[in-house]
Amino acid sequence: MRRFDFWLPIDLFNRIKLMARFYGIHISKMMIQLLEMGYIDMLKGGYDNETVNK
Repeated sequence: MRRFDFWLPIDLFNRIKLMARFYGIHISKMMIQLLEMGYIDMLKGGYDNETVNK
């Protein structure tokens, strides 16, 4: 298995830590689940690359 270093801003990490505590799972498992579901970008404020120029 390869190691994957994942760097987050402190405020985003604190939000994830609160969610992990609320659901009763480890912080790293919560980060993996959120990363898989694509919520990390949503928590940061949305997807910048999905804007449509018309």
